[in-house]
Amino acid sequence: MRKCKSAIHVLIFTIVYLISSEGICQYIPFQDITVVTNVDSLERLMKKQSGQQKLLSQLSLEKSYQNWFREKSREPFAPEKNSFNNFPALRSHLSYFLALNTRNQNDFKNSFPLALKAYREYKTHKDTTGMIHALLLMGIVSFTSEIKGAIYHPPYFMDAYKLSLATHIPEGKLMGKYARIRQFGSDSLRFHLPEIIKLCREALLDIQKNGHCIFLNPLFYSTISFAYGENKAYGLSIQYLIKQNKLLESKGIPPSIHHLNNLAYTYLKLKKYPLARKYYEMALNRVYSDKSYNYYETILYLFNSYHATLVALGEYKEASKYADSIYVYSQKNKVFENSKSINELVIKYEVKKKEADAQLLLKQKSIAEYKSKLYLVSVLLLLLISRCYGGNNKIESEL
Repeated sequence: MRKCKSAIHVLIFTIVYLISSEGICQYIPFQDITVVTNVDSLERLMKKQSGQQKLLSQLSLEKSYQNWFREKSREPFAPEKNSFNNFPALRSHLSYFLALNTRNQNDFKNSFPLALKAYREYKTHKDTTGMIHALLLMGIVSFTSEIKGAIYHPPYFMDAYKLSLATHIPEGKLMGKYARIRQFGSDSLRFHLPEIIKLCREALLDIQKNGHCIFLNPLFYSTISFAYGENKAYGLSIQYLIKQNKLLESKGIPPSIHHLNNLAYTYLKLKKYPLARKYYEMALNRVYSDKSYNYYETILYLFNSYHATLVALGEYKEASKYADSIYVYSQKNKVFENSKSINELVIKYEVKKKEADAQLLLKQKSIAEYKSKLYLVSVLLLLLISRCYGGNNKIESEL
């Protein structure tokens, strides 16, 4: 009897332990991970939390950073990364956000397998929204760089879009629309501008109906602005950028360097040079203050565009100083890797131009020498003819 009671006690203790242990965790669908704008408050709250609740807050923090503060330098999931091993149901989200952070660091090689892992785990949990996000990320990464195991012209965007057609979840449907836009690719983007604008307008209306998806507004504002810009409708383009700016200001969120660059570029196209200068300077100040910002091609683009703005304003002296700093910065940070072939072509062009100039100079010199020789010969011939003519006259007079 005692043994039976002891066994029952052990069984009850085991059940209670398993229920209360970190190993038992209900799966949280991707769309249920909340997005907040006050990440500082959430980080303070996390210090008082533990176990599953703390990890859910950590996921909320990651999703918030990725949508509102993508450029902010930080280590993802630190120091909670290892804690996810105790919650197998949440590991799919860990894989996805690690893939996203790795991609944002331009490490495409390691980002793709993490995204693929997340997709497979989401598929196991039948998390359609998670699958759409993972497929979209796989498409972006594989389209950006040829990755082993990935396809350069990927089906991932179309797969994500097809999944979105079968779901009723607003976030999944919205990301499906974005996947459809990305499927067009940069090469054929301008041939599909009407459809892209239509998809963006639909998405923005859907966000109005589903207020909890407001964090996706900047994504579609910037996309539709880009589409109008490609269509040279800069007036409409700037309207959506201003809307995006107002939304960020209302949430107390500083605009990203990318957004400031878009504002400046569009004002430059509208020939509103003082405004273009203002936003280029804001973007550059952000670059200078954030030493971890490593999108070197964007930085070099900012430098060149700011230089063009100064020239347009007639500030040639300042522009010339900036031209020197562009060269120094690009050499220091080795940002010419992707532009190396262009630079080599420019150098070859300059060399050939100098060679052509030298050949032209030699040719001109040769022509000048030939003309002088011809002139000398002509003079000698004239003298000879005149002497012959004079001699003949003298002979005739003597006769």
